[in-house]
Parts: sequence; structure tokens; C-alpha cells
Amino acid sequence: MNVIILHHQLSLYGGAERVVVQQAKAFMNHGWETKIIACNSQPHKEYEGLNIVLPEEKVDWKIRGSKSSDIFEILYTYKGLRELAEEYVDWADVYVANSFPSQWAIPKRFKDRSVWQCNEIPDLWHAYKPNATTHLAIWFGRYYDRMMISGRVGRAVVADRQNAKLFMERYGFKPEIVSYGVDGQYFSKPLMEKEFEILENCDYLKEKSGDCPAILQVGMISPSKNQLELLQALKLLKKRYKDAQVLFAGFYSESDSYYQFLQDYVTKNELENNVVFLGHVEREELRILYRLVDIAVFPGRGQGSWLSPLEALVSGECVIVSDKLPCSDLIRNLGFSPYIGQIAESPRLLFDKIFCMYEDYEYWLNKAKDARQYILDKMTWKHYTDRIIKIIENHDNGVKV
Repeated sequence: MNVIILHHQLSLYGGAERVVVQQAKAFMNHGWETKIIACNSQPHKEYEGLNIVLPEEKVDWKIRGSKSSDIFEILYTYKGLRELAEEYVDWADVYVANSFPSQWAIPKRFKDRSVWQCNEIPDLWHAYKPNATTHLAIWFGRYYDRMMISGRVGRAVVADRQNAKLFMERYGFKPEIVSYGVDGQYFSKPLMEKEFEILENCDYLKEKSGDCPAILQVGMISPSKNQLELLQALKLLKKRYKDAQVLFAGFYSESDSYYQFLQDYVTKNELENNVVFLGHVEREELRILYRLVDIAVFPGRGQGSWLSPLEALVSGECVIVSDKLPCSDLIRNLGFSPYIGQIAESPRLLFDKIFCMYEDYEYWLNKAKDARQYILDKMTWKHYTDRIIKIIENHDNGVKV
């Protein structure tokens, strides 16, 4: 079988790219010829041995949803993917789409031979200060998205019940629910000697006096990851722990308006000595970061952030997630109740969670150890890719649930 994997970018290696790599390696091990079509790529050891197809003129990937011109970036990315996807229609047997807008690029004739790994229900627009214009853009984007999917996607996969419900509401047919795998062995194994040296000499955390929490949020700086809510909680936390620290590990652009908004909030509320924006962090560094901090917090607004909380837990770290996060039901089942996100009281609720967890830290560390074992036993990449292969091999139109 010849398989085309569609993904918008490979210039960074994050959670979505990890899924793509696992798919490609599993398909090749299964004996399938596999090509990955993306708009751009940067050298990375995880991409070695993969057949990556790029356009002659690479499309720059940017954070979307902060300014009006971003709609053109989305359409430009879609155009680049679609043109490449069409070039392989005579070669391919099946198309597997991943992150938005790759699902739009599936050739129409392949609707019954396509699978969409839907890691989030897409919106054309992410806005932290929605107005009438952005509400209109969101409405039109959802309408256009439904129209595109109805003509291109025959089968779909989501990672959890929350996304399955949102998927049904948007598209009107049932997806398969297949949980992602987690690199449990990698994140749970003890640090090596050289990593201990990095940990001991780490200068990420600014000078602290006394006992205070160090907090990590992983994910690109964007409204969908909702870094603002953690900063608002930090403002309250600072009244009890003046040297409390927050590290943001995720890609950002200094010209992005949401990043600038966050920086203005930090300055206005005198949090400069409490906040560090690290930029994109490779997983080798992330492994160390999880052991450097006390709590990992994920206040996302229903977009992405599925793997990182589980990686933190399997590292032995305590986690706090918003109930709007797609993996929140799973995190609850692992013993860590989410807080209610996206309401006026959310920063206070998040502050309460952080304060209570830090004050009873040993109890929550033991809960994290229990969660770690479940993830190691039940959430492997092999389980995920075996299920995806079975779905691809089922050529029936529609999805069996």
C-alpha cells in the first residue's frame, strides 16, 4: 500500500509532529510505502529515514489567529499542501491528514480512502479579545470547514470523548476514539549524569528566596494555549509567594500580538522577575525541565495540549489542567481533578489549585507515581499505531464505532 501523510509543517518538532513521525515509522514497518507532504521542514534527528516531500518554494509557517493577515497564511498553507497532494493521486492508495489545514488538502476522489487524525476541532481564528469581526470570521470559518470536510474526509480519528462530541457537533458523523501514545520510557527513565549536571547548573529559574513554587507550561504561545490565565493566577500567587516562578516552554514570535499582550501584562503587573519565556524546547531539554519545576499547568482552551500533561505525569510531575482541555477526562481518571476554565473566576480557581497542591505536595507526588504506572502500561505508541493501521485497512465508507 502507498500512503501519503499530510501535515502543515515540520519546521518545529512538537506533539503534533511526534504523532506524524510515529505514524510514518509504523506504516513503513508494516511494509507500506510512505511519504510525508509538508509545507516546510528543518533537519531533526526524528525525521531521519523518512520520505518528506516539500514544495519547491517552502511556505513559512506562522502562529495564526492574532491579526487579519493570518487568514491569508492559512489559505497559502492549504494551497501549498493541496497542490502537492494532487501530484500523487496516481501513486497513493490512501491519504492520512493530520493538523489543520492538511485535512482540506485531501483530494476529493480519495474521500473513501482517507483518514483524518483530528487532534483538535479547527477554527480559522483564535482571538483572545473577540469582537464582532472575529465572531463573524469564526462563524464563516466553521461553515467553510464543514463544507470542505464533507467532500474530503470519509473516516476520522480523535483522541478522547470530548473531541468526539465536538467532532459530531461540527461534522455530523462519528469518529473513532484512539488515544495517542506517550513516550513513557523516555520521560520516566532516571536522568543521566550529564543531565544531572545540567539540572544542577540550570539558570532558568531566577533567584528565589525561601520556599515558593516553580511552575511550567508547555505549548506554543497562542490564545488557544491560554497563557494569560496562568499569568493571572500568578498575580494572585505572588501575594503568598513573592518569588513564585512560571516558565513558558513553547515557540513564540516577538512580532505576534498575543505574545506582546502577555509581555505587557507581565510589565503592568510587575511580574518580570517571576516569568521566563523559553521559546521552543526540544524534548531532551523538556525531560530536564519536568524535574526542575514543582507543578506543570495547562490552562488551554480546548485546542491541543494532549501529550504534554501525560508526559509531565509519566516524568513524575504533578499536573493541573483546565476542564476545557481535551485530555481533561483522562487526567481526572488518573487522580488530578481539572479546574473550571474560561469563566471569570478561572484565574482564582487555578490559583486555589496551585496553592492547595503545593501545600500538600508529597500527597500529589504519590498520585503522580500511580498515574505514571498506568501510562507506562496502557498508553504506548504501538497501541496507537496498531489501531490506526486497522482503521486504514478498513476501506468501508464511514466509520465504525
